[in-house]
Amino acid sequence: MDAGTWVALFIGIGSLGATVYVDWRNRDEGNARVKTERWLSERQTAYAHFSGIIYAWFDEVHERMVPLMVGLSLDSTLLSARDSETWRRVLANKGTVELLAPPAVRDAARDAISAVVLFAAETRGNDPAAQHAERVNALAKLDVMTTAMRDDLGSVAGH
Repeated sequence: MDAGTWVALFIGIGSLGATVYVDWRNRDEGNARVKTERWLSERQTAYAHFSGIIYAWFDEVHERMVPLMVGLSLDSTLLSARDSETWRRVLANKGTVELLAPPAVRDAARDAISAVVLFAAETRGNDPAAQHAERVNALAKLDVMTTAMRDDLGSVAGH
């Protein structure tokens, strides 16, 4: 073969190699982007579901305070059944948050659960000041949890 043929052959092979490399790199970047988007979507779903459950539990506990404030008593059997069912839902969804979330969100979620548990326990007593204090504490912990979740989702989306 003459020199022109060899030059054309090397250019062709070089072009093919460059095309394969660029295609491989673009595909790899696309896969990484898809994984990040899927990870973000899974976190959003887990956070939204967990937040919905724990806020619903807080609202349920808060509604107990109304009869207590007017001096009515609550049926402890009914409370135990409702609390048990809600507790199972919280625990079932807490695992997903524990798995997907960074430490700041996990800790905030644990603190929020503990605060709502204390608030729920306090509504079974007859101390309005303690009920109010636990309600305020639970709301503060829920707010910290929500902020941590939003911050996490913003930091993941920003990458």
